[in-house]
Amino acid sequence: MFAQRIGFCVGVYLCAFFYGPSTRSCHGGAVVSAGPVVMPPSIVVVLAACSVADIADIPSDVNAPMCSIDATVAEEWPASTVLHVSDGVNPRCAVVLVPPGERQPLPMLFDFHGAGGNARNFGVRKDMSGVSWADLALKNGFAVIAGEATQFGSKPVTPGPAPMPVPSDCLSCFSPCSPVSGAATCQACVKGMPRDCAATCGAKDHIPFPTILEAVCNGKRSPSEADASFAWHGGQWLIPEVQTDDTGIKCSARDSREIAYIANVVKAAAALGVVDTSAVFLTGCSMGSALTVWLAQCLHQADPQQVTAFGSQSTGVKVKGDGLHFPKDNYNGGATEWGECDACQYFPAPVVRTSGLKACIVDQTGDNDFYRSSLNLNASWHAAGMAAEAEFTDGGHCQTASYEWIARCMDDGTGRLMRGQ
Repeated sequence: MFAQRIGFCVGVYLCAFFYGPSTRSCHGGAVVSAGPVVMPPSIVVVLAACSVADIADIPSDVNAPMCSIDATVAEEWPASTVLHVSDGVNPRCAVVLVPPGERQPLPMLFDFHGAGGNARNFGVRKDMSGVSWADLALKNGFAVIAGEATQFGSKPVTPGPAPMPVPSDCLSCFSPCSPVSGAATCQACVKGMPRDCAATCGAKDHIPFPTILEAVCNGKRSPSEADASFAWHGGQWLIPEVQTDDTGIKCSARDSREIAYIANVVKAAAALGVVDTSAVFLTGCSMGSALTVWLAQCLHQADPQQVTAFGSQSTGVKVKGDGLHFPKDNYNGGATEWGECDACQYFPAPVVRTSGLKACIVDQTGDNDFYRSSLNLNASWHAAGMAAEAEFTDGGHCQTASYEWIARCMDDGTGRLMRGQ
């Protein structure tokens, strides 16, 4: 299990940014349990290296980071940039979109892609109403940070199926569309995205649209290919697999490389002098939503004033044995679905009772078990006595109706995110 595979990191450690008011400290080359430690949350120390035992079963076959900014956005938003950082093991990247002419420093909104995705040509993806995060950033005065997961090699882990006929970069562009949501919903999703993916699938890879439709929605793929969603290919977020009532939520750098990655992105963004690291918001869709539900709770635990709200899209919370069917679990080679491994209890994380962290939950009624997991998240958040709003609309997986609804929900009338209003 994932919890048993993780070794201790050595070198320079990430302490104060995430462990400020918690019971973690850095000692003797490892993150160890200690008495209460209070450190300024603005201090970030970069996690530099890990031992060979660190998450040993995660493949070392990775591709180069793919972050880039859409050409039109880059021209009109000249202060925007690509950050090059590390997660302590692999080189990583993130995109920072800085609206022109805005008063600085700007609140930070992280946007996380789904499984298999990346942050290439970031800035033009729109919700179902035709509005992008860039549009809202310009209107409301915040910076958008596109995270990118480690880009694992396109060759599936063995044993596994042969490579798909549609290149992985083209499939990654259509990652929000899933056959899990049903053939008709998946096809509607794909048909709504050709403009977003034309540069990759048409101009670059020269893939006919009907071929893309069949590949993404499993129109003509064999069952073995359809079952290979657990393979380590494309962008895969590293969420701790085993989180239970006994373990609690796992938020240390030992538990996931994403902790170091996010800290290093925040540090690099802060160095630009244009963002306000005391106002951080998170959202994402599908696996990016799973990351959001876990990571927002971790960051809030470390600094309750820094992270006060998050927005989930098309993935909520699954409890082992609840009857919900999620994609195959990377960490055990697809032997079970996420949240169903022998030691598992919650995916992506338990709901931890706290104060001051609002959940803004979005899904579509045609999103099958993902939609039901969002209902679970909403019910669990309210049962814990915490603030939550939910918007459920028609549609399928990641067909988010309104990014603006998410932004307004997270801002909650405080002006912490939507400062241009």
